[in-house]
This record gives sequence, structure tokens and C-alpha cells, in this order.
Amino acid sequence: MATTSSDEEDDSSNEEDEPKTAKKKEISRQIQICKPAVVFAAAEAVQKLVEAGFTNRIVVIDSNEFESMMRVESNGDEVEVDVSQSDTAILYSSGTTGNMKGVKLTHRNLISSVAGAIAGRQTRSSPAVYLCTVPYFHVYGFTLCIRMVASGESLVSIARFDLRLVVRSIEEFNVCYLAVAPPVVVTLVDGNNEQLVNESKWSSLETVLSGGAPLTVAVINKFKQRFGIGAGWLHEIPLG
Repeated sequence: MATTSSDEEDDSSNEEDEPKTAKKKEISRQIQICKPAVVFAAAEAVQKLVEAGFTNRIVVIDSNEFESMMRVESNGDEVEVDVSQSDTAILYSSGTTGNMKGVKLTHRNLISSVAGAIAGRQTRSSPAVYLCTVPYFHVYGFTLCIRMVASGESLVSIARFDLRLVVRSIEEFNVCYLAVAPPVVVTLVDGNNEQLVNESKWSSLETVLSGGAPLTVAVINKFKQRFGIGAGWLHEIPLG
């Protein structure tokens, strides 16, 4: 973007810094609310935690420390864990209607979500392959992940949404189920992406799961027209 005065340059700089400041505020608020003793974080998030004032232990995912936790061998002694169905996990809302808030999910809620998914699973000759394009800090991505672990099915994960990467992943891993948020469905029916969509191979895909927000009737109809499918291919799913 071209600028013509120092005032406009300052405004532009403030706009670029705003997302970083907002992210720092979000992390600071999470730390303030839950007061974690330890944080598991991706390498690129460590500096954000430090800048937010977190001083306790940080375990970097994919570090040697993290990998060692996955390789700890049992000494043969069984450890009994007393789990109450009212025990809670706390996920944080995006804060679209105000400051982010911690949302409680009980152990019973998570177990029922997994049990319902397994009960409705169809018999297959080989495990289904899911592609998750939604974040794991959201209940949608989180419950999908634990469902895959419980059912022994395969999950393809991408760091952030990129339509070309999604299309390439569907083809490479023979993805059966595509889990998306409504904006991705909008992207798929966007005329600007028509060539990419039409030239891609979707033969392995059986179902597109959309959740997190409602889809408009207009977008659903465009999706059906674009892919030439019936009503059963695109599903809006309840969360939690």
C-alpha cells in the first residue's frame, strides 16, 4: 500500500502491530484465568507466552523433552486413576462476543461425544481417513481428534488452512471425510477457485462435515451445484 505522509505511515504501522497486540492480550487473559503450572506449545508460540508474562514450565511440542514423554516405559505397576464424570476440561471461546471465556466440558460430555461417533460408524474394509482443517483449541477440532484416537481411524492435520494444500492432501491421503468450518465451504464455491476445484480429484471424498456456525441455504445450494451431489454429502454437525 502506497503512503503519502508520515501520519499515514504511522497508521499503517499501527494496523500491522494490532494483531500481535491482540494475540498477546488473548494469551495473557488465558494465563490469568487458568493459571497453568505447565504449558505445551508449538515452537512458534513460545515467544508469545514469554511476552505475555508466563514464567512457569513450557514444553515445546516435538522437542526432545516432549518426545521423551511419549517413550516413558511402564515399570509394570498399575496406577489407579479416580475419574469423576463431572471432571472438566476447559476450552476457550474465540471471544467474538467479548473477551474470551473458559468453557467447561465434562468428562461425561467428552465420553458421550466419542461413544456417539463410534456407535454411528459404518463398517469399512479399511480405516476411514479424516482431514481436519479446524483448530484443536476449538471444541470442533478437539472432539474430532479424540474421536479418531478412540476409533483407531486416521487423521490428516494441517497447520493452517490453505485450499491448495487441502486439495493436495485429499488426493495424496485418499481422504474420506473433510472437516471444515462454514468459511471453507464458501471458499469451495467461490468462483475465483472454480478452476482449482474443477481440476482436482475428489473421488475418495465421501462426506464434508461443517460445524461451528450455520451454513446459509444459498451456500448449501451452490455447493451441491458445484459438486453435482445430493443432500447427503454435506453435513452440518452439532458440537460438544
